[in-house]
Amino acid sequence: MSYLREYERFRRSGDLTGVRGEVLRPGMLGYDQARRLYNGMIDRRPAVIVRCAGPVDVVRCVDYARENQVQISVRAGGHGVAGNALNDGGIVADLTPMRYVRIDPGRSRAVVGGGARWIDLDPVAQEYGLATTGGRVSSTGIAGFTLGGGAGWLMSRFGLACDNLRSCEIVTADGDLTVVSDDDEPDLMWALRGGGGNFGAVTSLEFDLHPVVDTLSGLLQWPRSMAPEVLRAFRDLALDAPDELGLVFACITDRSGRPGVTVTVCWTGDIDEGERILAPLRSLGPPVVDDVRKMRYEHVQTMLDYTGVWGSRNYWKSGYIPELSEAAMDTILSNTDRMPSPLSAIHLWTHHGAANRVPEGATAFPNRSYPFNLHIIGAWTDPQSDAEGIAWSRRFYEEMHPYFSDRSYVNFDDLKEQSRVESAYGDNYRRLVEVKTRYDPDNMFRSNQNIRPGRAAIPDVLSMR
Repeated sequence: MSYLREYERFRRSGDLTGVRGEVLRPGMLGYDQARRLYNGMIDRRPAVIVRCAGPVDVVRCVDYARENQVQISVRAGGHGVAGNALNDGGIVADLTPMRYVRIDPGRSRAVVGGGARWIDLDPVAQEYGLATTGGRVSSTGIAGFTLGGGAGWLMSRFGLACDNLRSCEIVTADGDLTVVSDDDEPDLMWALRGGGGNFGAVTSLEFDLHPVVDTLSGLLQWPRSMAPEVLRAFRDLALDAPDELGLVFACITDRSGRPGVTVTVCWTGDIDEGERILAPLRSLGPPVVDDVRKMRYEHVQTMLDYTGVWGSRNYWKSGYIPELSEAAMDTILSNTDRMPSPLSAIHLWTHHGAANRVPEGATAFPNRSYPFNLHIIGAWTDPQSDAEGIAWSRRFYEEMHPYFSDRSYVNFDDLKEQSRVESAYGDNYRRLVEVKTRYDPDNMFRSNQNIRPGRAAIPDVLSMR
């Protein structure tokens, strides 16, 4: 197998001298555990996994990959459905031991390690009554989520995660460890706000925090038969939603096995005003479930954790919808009865408020004008269901194609075709290529939704195995 041949290359060329973290190779205790990701469909076998104890270990991984011309992947949270955290036969800089969180309440700032997850940051920030836009499932890695844009409950009020990113510590392809911000290396900082892991291994991130404690949040669920009425009411509420309201429509199978349609909400304004805003949803008829209540934000961040089963098999698609027409809604709902397993779901996220008021060119993340993002979540546990699950997601995506823009959310998809990567970034793509060419001209960091440099010297055929 290819990864065994690459392992022999490592053995001939020497070891990773000076690494403080654990170095794992095939056959060693802990190797198989270290290569498990959120998406159980990913079964890649790196030649070496280095569980980095700190940024200097990351430097050594990058230097080793460059000097020995082997592929490098960077694992942060390991939640990305495309599986780009691993490769076959190369080296993985595993940042999961680097999960520290530091809060500066006086400046309303947080600094987190490159392996931290939202479950690490949210409770600590809440001790000071602070929060920032984070992933809706708490096991999501902060770094990957943010570098891809970062759409979460607070985005309509405070912007995307990448909009709240103030600085990053990063190891670039030449092995330099540096801190970048709007004042130092501003072009690279611009690219890190949405351009993914294309520009180096990010070992820490600094965020703005905002005063948020009590919210009006929870889930409203109706029988699947009410899906058309609920979806229309959701659309009408979303198109006129205030900044304080985050909401998601979903077709799901609940924990008791009932097919249902839900609207999950997070309101960060006055509680009484929030009840008034949500009244049109409740007027549809008594929900089967109504657990919307006063809730601390840190608990909002875990209320959907049961939907994200670590190790389940996942195949996702997504697309931005400029106009949620009757035909588009009919197409969405026609796919509910074909979902391949109870873990599968259809999510429709709203994009409005602060996240959409940022100019498209202000950050690498360009999708600032679309009101909805459809998330097609094919998920199951039985490997025998792979073909059925993949087919459902692909067919659904193709049926929705007439209603999608040409943009994609890189955190929700696996953009194998270069044309899709280019369209995902729109007019920002040319500038991203310029930054990539400056900081990674040989495309060392290609285990991602890859932005090819202008003069790539290393073929990228291994990037999406």
